[in-house]
Amino acid sequence: MSEAEPPPPLPAAAVIEPIPVQPLAYTTPAPASSRPGIITTIGVLSIILGSLGILGNGMGTLYSVIFYAISGAMAGLTTATPPMPPATVVEDADVGPRGVGPRERGIIIDGLSAARPLTEPRRQQLDLLLKESGKDIMLLSADSMTAEIVQANVSDSGRMPSASGGAGPDYFVVGEGRLEIWDDHAVFAPSDGRPSVRVEGTGQAGPGGLTDAQIQTVIAQVQKLSQNKLNAAQQNALTYQLQAPGQQMITSAATPQMTASQITMAMAMSDGSVSINTGSGGWVFDPKGNITSSWSFNAGGAWGTTTAGGGAVTVNPFANFNRGSLVLIAAESLASLALAILLLVAGILMLRQSNRAR
Repeated sequence: MSEAEPPPPLPAAAVIEPIPVQPLAYTTPAPASSRPGIITTIGVLSIILGSLGILGNGMGTLYSVIFYAISGAMAGLTTATPPMPPATVVEDADVGPRGVGPRERGIIIDGLSAARPLTEPRRQQLDLLLKESGKDIMLLSADSMTAEIVQANVSDSGRMPSASGGAGPDYFVVGEGRLEIWDDHAVFAPSDGRPSVRVEGTGQAGPGGLTDAQIQTVIAQVQKLSQNKLNAAQQNALTYQLQAPGQQMITSAATPQMTASQITMAMAMSDGSVSINTGSGGWVFDPKGNITSSWSFNAGGAWGTTTAGGGAVTVNPFANFNRGSLVLIAAESLASLALAILLLVAGILMLRQSNRAR
């Protein structure tokens, strides 16, 4: 038996050549579109300005409504103008022929007190001495007189010993002579040999609760704040008001300076009027010294009454408010408020790239 023939060998596997292909060029994908910087800036500014507009116009609307309501509630009140007496009544009648007026006395007292402090009784004695012989003591014109110049005119000052053991007099040496000030009197000895001038007085407060020295210091403070715009008629009118019985605009304090510090504002107007504010109220004096407006507060800070001609009259500080103007202001504020809200919303939508911002 013959053996079977072996199977034929398998053919060799054919080598498959790779198919040639064209390489692909891959690129980095384009970034998502972004808004320009100017758009971002506009959006941020819109939000800021819109927010500020909402705040400001909201407050403006609120205030307009409040003032409209107050002016309506107080429409029944009357505006009082206290009558002024004739000019002869308000003149500083006790000033001697060689004396000086309240403004100059206040400046001289402040200048000498800056050189050497004086107690209130001695300031009052000095005031009486200046009423009698102020033009001989200080040869300065009223226009150029200041407390600093008066102080510079003092060549020596001090306190003399007292033979009785108490406080001796304060003395000042000025160009025209020597002043000696006690608690109950004062003496001026001219340097040219003329007779000495002596005054005595109690220095009591007047019907308005203020001493002459306090009134003069108040007037000097008003002149300082108003840049010396208070004329003689206005000074006389203010003096009269401060001397009025029971006046409460300025109350007496420990020193004239503390009394004068109650003046919070004094402002001259274009027509020559002067507005004076205190912590208790105020006045407006026209160039002739007449009061064109006045107001007062009570202890709680509310508007109160002022006294004129012996009777109390109610003052309405809102009498000059035009209610129609308040309505227009409120309407304008509301319109501006709506625009501010629109600007705020537009800014937010712009930053969010919303189509509604276009």
